[in-house]
Amino acid sequence: MRDQNQIDLFIARSRQLNGRVVRERAAWNRVATADAISHFALGIADDNPLWLEPAYAETTRFGGLVAPPAFLTSVLYPVLHGAPVEVPLASLIAELEYEWYRPVLLGDEISGATRQLDAIDTEIEGRRGVYILAETLYCNGSGEVVARAKSTLVRLAVEEGRPLIEREISGLPSSTASRTSVLLARATTSPEPLQ
Repeated sequence: MRDQNQIDLFIARSRQLNGRVVRERAAWNRVATADAISHFALGIADDNPLWLEPAYAETTRFGGLVAPPAFLTSVLYPVLHGAPVEVPLASLIAELEYEWYRPVLLGDEISGATRQLDAIDTEIEGRRGVYILAETLYCNGSGEVVARAKSTLVRLAVEEGRPLIEREISGLPSSTASRTSVLLARATTSPEPLQ
């Protein structure tokens, strides 16, 4: 019963965020420097010369280095978790969709703002859940919209001894799959609120 009361409180407080700009964390990158671009590209194992080789990038229509499209995630992570309430709910990213309107070029200052669209109470496979819907706009230093991201996070009730996802894990030996299911069943609750 206590868990249900916590979840009810979480949903009520999360709904108070609907329509508001919410910042859960500080930006990791604010400027698309050569170092920031190369560190990000190498970190995701993307060796495209457009991001890594200035001599090559100068010969393209962009005239210089370009950040990988996913670089925007390092500016502002576009997924919200709802109100900062301790609650026995795991976090699972259900959807993340980007629309890009212009490239992020070397030297561009990039900012982002995320607005929570809705917090929807639901039930998934007999468990209490909450969908947190959000939209993020990314702009360059000239105020032009670079991209838009839409996200859906599922906050799903954690039940001791029950995996978060009950399905076969393909490609793993059965002993590994069993250990993985046990680890998933031990998953903890929501992330720590960010200061």
